[in-house]
Amino acid sequence: MPHEPGHNEEPTVDNMKDFTKTDNTEVNTASAGVFSYSNKPTPEEVYYDGDFYYFLWDISSTLDEPQGTSYLAYNAGKKYNPYGFGDTISGNKRVGPRAVTTPPGILLGEDVLMLGDISNKYANLDNWSPGETFDDRILLYEDVAPWFFDAVVDADGNTDYPGMELLFDFIINGTPISEDDPRLLEIQAPYTTETIQYLNALGTEGYTINGKPNQKLLALRETRATQLDGAFVRLGINPSNYKKDNPELYEQLLQRAVEGQISVALLPKFLGYVENIDGYEVAVDSPYYNLFKSQQTKLTSDSSGLDLSDFIYNNKNNAKGISYLGAGAFNSLSEADKRKGAMLFATEGEESANAYYQNLFDNNPYFERFAGKGLNYNKVAAPYIKLYASIYGEAPDEESDFFLSQFQNDYNTSAINFRQNAYDTGNEFFGYSVADLMNKSLGGPVVRSI
Repeated sequence: MPHEPGHNEEPTVDNMKDFTKTDNTEVNTASAGVFSYSNKPTPEEVYYDGDFYYFLWDISSTLDEPQGTSYLAYNAGKKYNPYGFGDTISGNKRVGPRAVTTPPGILLGEDVLMLGDISNKYANLDNWSPGETFDDRILLYEDVAPWFFDAVVDADGNTDYPGMELLFDFIINGTPISEDDPRLLEIQAPYTTETIQYLNALGTEGYTINGKPNQKLLALRETRATQLDGAFVRLGINPSNYKKDNPELYEQLLQRAVEGQISVALLPKFLGYVENIDGYEVAVDSPYYNLFKSQQTKLTSDSSGLDLSDFIYNNKNNAKGISYLGAGAFNSLSEADKRKGAMLFATEGEESANAYYQNLFDNNPYFERFAGKGLNYNKVAAPYIKLYASIYGEAPDEESDFFLSQFQNDYNTSAINFRQNAYDTGNEFFGYSVADLMNKSLGGPVVRSI
């Protein structure tokens, strides 16, 4: 359970005798030795509870709290020497903080987090916090399950975060969330069965596993799509026609159903509310008003129903789209088409996004001669770019219609078109190149005026 801080002091831990301190605070580190934590990142604080040492990192800013309020606490074992850390990659010495016996703030995860859980890719780092690796997940859970972060204050005024303990148990140890978990009951979490199913489908990896779609999440998405279609039918709406006429809105409604804040039982009522169907109005004093209003707001936001580090998926989507289509063809896509790519990245994984953009490439008039061959812009553009630069003396505008239209031609035809255009537009580099060739051929200076 999280520790509540008391007064802040830094007493020497009795059994911390692995080093000798002189009067002028210089320390003999020759016998520091190698510890299990030697290559782990340098902690911001170290706490000793009389049995174990815990490496602490301040996570307050991530939780929108004042600095020094909450710390991630990793169990580092029963031995600790501030001088037992290995040097940084650049060769700088690392010295850990003096251990304290009073927690500097609320400790989170100390019953779950082990120092060995920190990946070796962060070995020997200074000024790094494992909280950085939780940021994306926390953004997701703050939206879908904000009750993870609810504080519980007991009769004596002690603060506890049982939801955070549950969260760490879930994402570190992979322990599925049970609806009767006492920690859920302790924070009186306003969850739905569907939200718990969604969180468990996300598991420890999230939307993708090793770059491939999370199959549990895909299966849940298919189930929710069937249930969403059933809700449309109950309202007398043909779901196939609705999806065809409102593809983006349908995807956003499906995402709401997948995340589960709108339960399956409430889907018909929510759809009626969204579509302003008579008899489905929700009064301001209704218990559903705030829920429906907040979920409807997400349907019209630019996040496409995704409130989990959208910039990450949008950036990945942009890079992927440009690699398949080139900047010109990608930027000419509608915003809805671009968001669909981001949605696929976030909900089904990179392979689905690849298939989506491969289909767009194969059906783009500029690239039809390459269709069906597993090619994309990055794989076919280099010869055309090099050819253009050799004629014009500069890189092409890869978004121009003239340049893109040359992909419809073979290499030799494109070369003829580029040279003719360079001549027609008075490109100086091309003019001097022609003059130089003529000079060499005719054995004398050639005046070239373009």
